[in-house]
Amino acid sequence: MLLMMPAIRLVKQGNRYNVDEVGMMEGIGMNGLFLGHQSKKSVLIRQPGSRAWITILECISATGKVLRPTVIFKGKTVQQQHFPEDLDFLDDWEFACSDKGWTSNKLALV
Repeated sequence: MLLMMPAIRLVKQGNRYNVDEVGMMEGIGMNGLFLGHQSKKSVLIRQPGSRAWITILECISATGKVLRPTVIFKGKTVQQQHFPEDLDFLDDWEFACSDKGWTSNKLALV
């Protein structure tokens, strides 16, 4: 088992983290209707226009310490248009940008 390896056992539990990453495209996921053959398990659907990619990161340590969720937008700066008017529920979240909307070593150190 991984946690029983000597090199892993030397790492304190407070320094062991699990990071989950999910990516999504803006504007995708709305209800729709399409026609397709019933024998196909999945159907690719084209949507007009380009879509910006957003990455969301969650991180927790082995001791239960939770780091602030981080949302990474595609772009140079975080913009007001990314958010709803009522921001109170996002007070403990971190927001960042990258050229592609993906995580990077630079963002990991922020």
